[in-house]
Amino acid sequence: MPLTLKTNNHVGYCALGLIAVLLALISGCTSPANLDQLAPHSSNPSQIIKAAPFLHRVFEKPGNGNTTRIYIEGDGRPWVTPRSHSSDPTPHRPIAFELMQLDQGHALYLGRPCYFKTADPLCDDARWWTSHRYSETVVTSLVDAVQTLTLKSDDITLVGFSGGGTLAYLMAARLPKVKRLVTIAANLDVELWTQTRGFSTLKGSLDPALTAPLPTAIQQLHLAGSQDQSVPLAATSGVVARQPNAELRVISDYDHSCCWQEQWPTILGELN
Repeated sequence: MPLTLKTNNHVGYCALGLIAVLLALISGCTSPANLDQLAPHSSNPSQIIKAAPFLHRVFEKPGNGNTTRIYIEGDGRPWVTPRSHSSDPTPHRPIAFELMQLDQGHALYLGRPCYFKTADPLCDDARWWTSHRYSETVVTSLVDAVQTLTLKSDDITLVGFSGGGTLAYLMAARLPKVKRLVTIAANLDVELWTQTRGFSTLKGSLDPALTAPLPTAIQQLHLAGSQDQSVPLAATSGVVARQPNAELRVISDYDHSCCWQEQWPTILGELN
């Protein structure tokens, strides 16, 4: 049975977020996010790794504990208009990166192909962040990127926001060290999501709704906002309902981006 949590503080978080956006617009700071600028006090700058066929930007955050949490960002801005794709899908506000910054454990932020300016020549082709954003090629490259990284921990948690949750789901069964999957506002039923939103079919992408349930050994926690208009609850709940070891938690009054940072320390406490 879904668990609904209520909070009285989300309005303040949303207001602060709106103020930040307005200040950014006033100052002209509307360029896509830069990981190193978002974490200026970190002693570990981001790096670029090769995982065929793509390059991935990775940010590592040292921390306590014997588990590693790997964060995967949402779709960002694939399209500028319904007929014109973006030249850079990197989000202006990377929610998953903000969540990782709240994590006191060992955490990795794994950049998706063509995000965060890797200068990858393959990224002249916009399909990797539009029709093929969840393709076999993209998923395989992300899995290979995780395996390329030297991870001492045998206990990995995948955390994905929005479309990053879709990718995390598709990656989970391919990585033996993954013990937990956490998705936040994830469009797990890709076909239903595109139909509901009136988007073009992602013809080159995989769809979790059409794949086998994940192994019972992987614990799953799926978070959704009751007011999310970007990813309707039905695009998450149907897939979760047929999983053998999964919980769907609907957060009252939350929307797609507000206010997961508020809830995240509590969730991390549960995961720990």
